[in-house]
Amino acid sequence: MNWTTRRAMLALLACLPFVLTGCGAARGVNNDNIDLVTWFIEDVAHGQTRNPQELVLPNSSEEMERLATWLTGTSVGDQYHPPRQLANRRERWSVIKTLFRQGQAVVLDDGLIAASPQLPKDDQAYALPIIDAENLDRRALDALVIAVAKAEHAQAKVWLAHSSAARLALDVQGGATRRVGKY
Repeated sequence: MNWTTRRAMLALLACLPFVLTGCGAARGVNNDNIDLVTWFIEDVAHGQTRNPQELVLPNSSEEMERLATWLTGTSVGDQYHPPRQLANRRERWSVIKTLFRQGQAVVLDDGLIAASPQLPKDDQAYALPIIDAENLDRRALDALVIAVAKAEHAQAKVWLAHSSAARLALDVQGGATRRVGKY
């Protein structure tokens, strides 16, 4: 086999993984789409109006298409009804915002919330079940998004970082005090 034939075969072998994965189509969800999905979820959870059709993109990866389909939820007329965990968070937002503004709850670095350290024990009986339910749904949404996107470990870490940043920003905008460090 001469050098030109060998070079051509090496070039063909180098391209083979791209041919086998659909002509180099990107797997996973790129960072711009991760931002789009996380901000969509957090905007809806924080009571803002969003249209799930924003997530239907031309040339989407399979993972992004699954996320868009899942987040489309259901519609009754013009009314958007998100998936359950997201709907729960949206319905709870006014109470969470009140807890933030009254200083009964704080937002943590990881995008979860906690009772304020100064919260009297009597008030904790009211606030803690709400805080626990919110954190449970925040974690459940993270897990669902990662599962639906079939994200590998490295990409799952990116999802979590993006969702934490979006939550922090919107919680602070809603009146939360950010609690930095260990809690």
